[in-house]
Amino acid sequence: MATGTFAEKHNKITAKITQPNDNRYWVNTILFSFVLVFLLAAYQTVKGIRLDVYQLNIVFSFTGMYLIGLSFALSGLTYFWNFVDTKVVYRKYLGLVGFYYVFSHSLFSLVNYLLIPSAPQPSFDLEYNWRVGEMLISNSWAFLSALASLGIFAYMTIISNKYSMLELGGLMWRKQLRYLGYFAYALIVIHFGLKRFNVWTNWLSEPNGLPPHSLILMVFVILVFVLRIALYFHQKRKKSI
Repeated sequence: MATGTFAEKHNKITAKITQPNDNRYWVNTILFSFVLVFLLAAYQTVKGIRLDVYQLNIVFSFTGMYLIGLSFALSGLTYFWNFVDTKVVYRKYLGLVGFYYVFSHSLFSLVNYLLIPSAPQPSFDLEYNWRVGEMLISNSWAFLSALASLGIFAYMTIISNKYSMLELGGLMWRKQLRYLGYFAYALIVIHFGLKRFNVWTNWLSEPNGLPPHSLILMVFVILVFVLRIALYFHQKRKKSI
């Protein structure tokens, strides 16, 4: 269990890493992402879903969501559980590789949205309406939330370097990465939540076979936010003692 502030904890962790190896972190993160792609593709295949280019695009988006979520979660995981301490150095790499997967998904989707009016998926029709309970919500909201999220993550990618940290100041730099990051992550939830809500409720009301992987991803996302909230209140309680 953690003691002290997160900054103190982080300094102790980084002090353990005597020989940081940037190339090794990149390679390990990319290889880990390949494993995720394989597992997600295998899951979809086991569910009987044909793995075409559209499904691969979804797999890429899920992979990006998991990587970005793990990047966020490492702060809480290393704070509460010492056995993952040295993995905190992977936050940057998980976040950046996750963004590249999300960006590739976005490029493919943007082409279908704007350049292929006969794209075979309602996901790419801005005039399509998604049913969420008793409401019908325009697909344009899903599109705009994804666009805003992509813009925020692109900005975060641009400032993920020592030069930006020095220019903005360490405290402001960390705050921007944290708060903008979680806000962008929530926007992605709106993006895929609107599209998958009906699928989730149908499966939850009549479970049949494996759950939609988007539902598993949603549970993961909730846990990421819960961990961040737990970290916030734990630090706040320690300050008041």
